[in-house]
Amino acid sequence: MNFLGASFYHFIWIGLKRQFMKVRWYVFLIICPVLFYQEANRFIIQLNNMGIQQHVLNIWDILFDLFSYSYIFIFMIPFFLFLVSDLMFDQDSKEQWMLRIGSRTGWWFGKVVILALLTLCYVFFLMAYAYLIGFLYLPWEEGWSVAKVQHLFPLPVQPQIIGSMAPSIVLFQIGCLLYFGLFTFGLITFIASMYTRSGVWGLIISSCIPFLGYVLLLFRIPLVESALLFPRHFVYHLLDINDLFSSWSQVGISVGYWMVVAVLLWIWGSVKISKEDINLGVAE
Repeated sequence: MNFLGASFYHFIWIGLKRQFMKVRWYVFLIICPVLFYQEANRFIIQLNNMGIQQHVLNIWDILFDLFSYSYIFIFMIPFFLFLVSDLMFDQDSKEQWMLRIGSRTGWWFGKVVILALLTLCYVFFLMAYAYLIGFLYLPWEEGWSVAKVQHLFPLPVQPQIIGSMAPSIVLFQIGCLLYFGLFTFGLITFIASMYTRSGVWGLIISSCIPFLGYVLLLFRIPLVESALLFPRHFVYHLLDINDLFSSWSQVGISVGYWMVVAVLLWIWGSVKISKEDINLGVAE
């Protein structure tokens, strides 16, 4: 990687700066807490209608409701793909930057690094807003709430997980899988955009995949538990998977799944960009 020079890091900085200057990121920063607040309010009202009082609840009840599969697949994934859908086209001349960096693959790798940093920021904001909204409604406790332990309402995670792990650890695992999953879907958006030469079509194509995952989860189609398909590796904690793996082992398997797919997409993108008809005037 002889392209890791001053121009490469300047490319990363300019890419991040331009992304955070876009209106869509400010829209996300406004819409996200509003949606979380409305969902938390709906959740509390629903439990009150079921006769469950707030003194048997704690902040983890709201947090796991906000990170349910419906919110992940309907809001978190599509909105992220919308935020990064134009990342392949948001800077000055591609050829100009490739010349400054000195490599086509260096330009592509820079885009991947920018995507990784944007994904980290996105997950951070999701978690920060979720905790903030949770504190507005329910108190902090280290363990699971009485309502969850006694199964007073439909559980957001599998009973065996509640009986063996602290809620903070489970939410950390969910955050890790969400990060790697979002990053991988961002790469899918990149690849689709490269072939269609359109950020809009890249967004449409990549958004169809999580929608399919949502349908599989919604109707509990058996395929959803397959280790070869992505829904399990986003929300394993929701699925009643009878295997020999512990929770941490399952997280490791899922992270490995996302990393393998991401590396394959990175290689695919490197091959595609190396074959594009771009005259750099320098040898690769």
